[in-house]
Amino acid sequence: MNKQKRFILIGSLAVASLIATQAEAGQRSRSHSGPYVDRNVQAQAAQGAGYQRSAQTSGINGGSRSSAISAGGGNGYSRQSSTNGANGGSRSVNASATQSGGYQRDVSGNNAYGGSRNGSVSAGNGSYSRDTGTTTASGASRSVNASGSQSEGYSRTVTKTDADGNTTQRAHSSP
Repeated sequence: MNKQKRFILIGSLAVASLIATQAEAGQRSRSHSGPYVDRNVQAQAAQGAGYQRSAQTSGINGGSRSSAISAGGGNGYSRQSSTNGANGGSRSVNASATQSGGYQRDVSGNNAYGGSRNGSVSAGNGSYSRDTGTTTASGASRSVNASGSQSEGYSRTVTKTDADGNTTQRAHSSP
């Protein structure tokens, strides 16, 4: 139940620290252009309308990263980011929280060699779920499925498959 409580706490903290904050009206932007990295940041806030921030970064070698955050104004909290490596790897993150205490986070990515990793976490209203999947370039994979609630306890299943297609599974549950 520790992971369940941890992610429920993460959702609660996100709501408490980002949604409840009502920033003063204002707007800010900045940019930087250097020999290795270019970066632009835009942010704005208004009373009752919440806070928004976006940023873009690009490297001389071809890598890039972009992110966007929105909080407050009665719309909860959301964050999106994407990263592209110069070698072809990529990663994206989408997270959101609601004023009622719910939390959701999805991650997907792959590397330049053909491997990939995906995952999602959700928590709220006394329940928690987590699913992750990893695949290597050789075809081996590993997945984790976990869920828990205050009324039904906690369960977790790990499934592994090697490059030859052999599968093993391990399951655990507790009240």
